[in-house]
Amino acid sequence: MIPRLFIIAMGLAASLWGAASTAQTLVLVSIDGFRWDYLDWPQATNIRSIAALGSRVTKLRTVYPSKTFPGHLSIATGLHPTQHGVIDNYFCRSDRTDCYSMGKGRKDPSWLAGIPLWTLVEQQGVVLLLSSGRIRRAFCQ
Repeated sequence: MIPRLFIIAMGLAASLWGAASTAQTLVLVSIDGFRWDYLDWPQATNIRSIAALGSRVTKLRTVYPSKTFPGHLSIATGLHPTQHGVIDNYFCRSDRTDCYSMGKGRKDPSWLAGIPLWTLVEQQGVVLLLSSGRIRRAFCQ
């Protein structure tokens, strides 16, 4: 629950921060296990109000396997898991001596064949706040 509240808080802060400038602000919210109709549930008032301020995906097909990291990295890179290389939350490859796991993969970018959105944004010199669960990178220039 706390990571979801943090994502919502960051989304609201970013929208307020972006409203004061002429630059456009992008807030990408990806919630693990968030079913397509959850925004229509009565309990989803806060995240629904954030979606109402911008846009939301109306047609999306999950990648296979429908696991956390292959799915999130497909959104971030625009690539299928077989292209970006993260095919499960935990797996081993014959060409490596170590195995991929969710925590380890965050610290070792050699597992990811694609370039995630946040790296492209940083390369363009755009200010960025990246948060993933308990891992948060400060504003990047």
